[in-house]
Amino acid sequence: MIQLCKILFKFLVHITTGLITFCLVAFPAYLIWRLTEWFEATKEPIFIITVLHCLATVIFGTDILCCVFFLGVACMKMVREILKLLHAD
Repeated sequence: MIQLCKILFKFLVHITTGLITFCLVAFPAYLIWRLTEWFEATKEPIFIITVLHCLATVIFGTDILCCVFFLGVACMKMVREILKLLHAD
């Protein structure tokens, strides 16, 4: 039982740290997106708006894909450790 709690605690710490990291990456993408909206309101050149919009989309999309991959790998590792623990008993 103690081993299972250690595995779950390790998983929760790993997930929390990872999600905070991904939020830190998503924040600049959000700021770029808000800057794009402000440029649209002030009638800046469409080229600048398009480039910034594409940049924010690429950063945010890549961040989401990496986050999903990270969560999948972390879950698989946790399940593998639990199964190893169950087979050891």
